[in-house]
Amino acid sequence: MKLKPVALKVLLALLIIYPAGVSLNADVIRLNDGRIFIGKIISSDSRGLTFEMSGERKTVDQSSVLKTEPDFASLQNQSVEVVLKDGSVIKGKITDYDEEIGLLIDIEFGSLTVPQVSMKVIEDPVQRNYYNGYPVNIGISGGYYFSPGGLGADFENSFAISAFGEFKTSLMRGLFAGIGLSYYFVDYTASGDLSYRIVSAVPYAMYRILVFRSAKSFIRNFVPHVSLGTGISYVAVHDNRAGADPENFGEMNLTFVPGAGIDYYVTSHFLVRLKGEWVLIAQKSSALNLVNINLGGAYCF
Repeated sequence: MKLKPVALKVLLALLIIYPAGVSLNADVIRLNDGRIFIGKIISSDSRGLTFEMSGERKTVDQSSVLKTEPDFASLQNQSVEVVLKDGSVIKGKITDYDEEIGLLIDIEFGSLTVPQVSMKVIEDPVQRNYYNGYPVNIGISGGYYFSPGGLGADFENSFAISAFGEFKTSLMRGLFAGIGLSYYFVDYTASGDLSYRIVSAVPYAMYRILVFRSAKSFIRNFVPHVSLGTGISYVAVHDNRAGADPENFGEMNLTFVPGAGIDYYVTSHFLVRLKGEWVLIAQKSSALNLVNINLGGAYCF
């Protein structure tokens, strides 16, 4: 059967407006934690947002919704991660969608069709890392400390440098495990006969308050945090007197380090950190207390 010229023009126009396979009137529901659903919104009220996806109805809390978009076009060419039901992950850009067939994704080596029935969830990795924090933070910091307490009169205020690594745990949102390595420059004023150095290795737990990361304003760049660590410090002593025996000695001490601070994300992967710490070094003779104010930066990935 041949189409008349007018009918042919109309058909071509419809194909241009509604490309094959693309459900332009499919709603896109984006959640704060980075999950993305493609379906049709049924209702939105105080009880939650209800939508239909592949013949199944789902309801999510209004507080968990980042935004909704009225058609699939907003999702095209966005980099996503598709988690399959077998646990594998496909990374690429969505180029097409059909409710019956699934997603067409551009990956590094070509295009791939992912059937709807094999998908567990679609995730926006950028929003997911805003919400949960990046898996790893690696950084350095420098600070100034003073020594209150009984031994404070024997030590001048001085400087410390640190390197740290933090790793997201799966126990709860915002909970990280970390380790800090620090070197303290020590100026012992009670006697010129002795010189001190302190190095420490302190594992710690950090709770990062990520509630602001879902905000739409600049406040999303701020992440307050608190931490608590227990580790060891080596207090090294050098005897400056001629013929001293031993000339170098020291002791290993249990160390407690509670702290609090705030991170500011300058870019999505780089943050600046301001942090205060109380370092308690439990020496055999008496406890040495150091109060640190640190400024540093970290790369997040």
